[in-house]
Order: sequence, then C-alpha cells, then structure tokens
Amino acid sequence: MSQSRKHSFLEALLNTASGFLISYFVAELTFTYFNFSASHKETFQITCIFTLVSIVRSYIWRRIFNYIHENGVL
Repeated sequence: MSQSRKHSFLEALLNTASGFLISYFVAELTFTYFNFSASHKETFQITCIFTLVSIVRSYIWRRIFNYIHENGVL
C-alpha cells in the first residue's frame, strides 16, 4: 500500500519542523561552545538559511532519483 499525499505532506512537514528545532538548539550549543556570539534572532536566521538549503538539496536529490527510476538509468 502506498502512502497518501496527505500522509506524505504530514511526514515532510514533521521532518522539516523537527529538523529545524534540533538544528536551532544544536546551533545554540555549538555557538556557545566555540564562543561565537549570536543573538537568538541571528541563530534563528542562520537556522532558517540552513533549513532552506536542506529542503532544496532534498528536492534535487528526490528529482534525480525519480528521473533515474522513471528512465531506467543504472
């Protein structure tokens, strides 16, 4: 049985949201450990940038693998 579009969307949303929260707290700890001074707002903005990059990266890889699958490459 395949996953419904609704469930796929919910999975992607929860994956992104949980990844964002984990990344934010890891950034806070990392910045503190390395004595980088960044406000909570700056840490939030940095986390947003990396989250967007991650979403684009995931999308590109998904499209590449769909192309490979649909065209019998490899």
